[in-house]
Amino acid sequence: MKVLIKQMLARGKRCAIVTTSSGLRLIPCPGAVAYSSSKQFASWFTFALDYELKMTKRKVDVLNWDCGRTRTKMTGGDGFVSADEAVSSMLNQLGKSRTTHGHIKHETSMFSRKFYPEWLSTSIFFNLLMTRHQAPANN
Repeated sequence: MKVLIKQMLARGKRCAIVTTSSGLRLIPCPGAVAYSSSKQFASWFTFALDYELKMTKRKVDVLNWDCGRTRTKMTGGDGFVSADEAVSSMLNQLGKSRTTHGHIKHETSMFSRKFYPEWLSTSIFFNLLMTRHQAPANN
């Protein structure tokens, strides 16, 4: 990472490091343990990198993007916004924040989850996950 940052700074232009995480990093999600825990790691890595760069006074924008459900092939086209809308909204946050959910629809969705107890959030997401990924019944 230090080599990459050194090369970025040598260009003399504004530069940024964006880590794509997920809103699921905030919820211990049964059925998606590896996914949600790896996204939590990516976020903590980004936060630590941001602190390191600020301590050394380096001019690099660092942003953790906790993207919400977006219409992509991975989600079967189901989501709050298109991939283009999500990316555009995230890019608008560069230099303004250390972390973002990106689009206002994602921000609103994640904000409302802060009021649920953890057991309820986990239960809701586990049931949604199981409903979407159940094998079709053999008739």
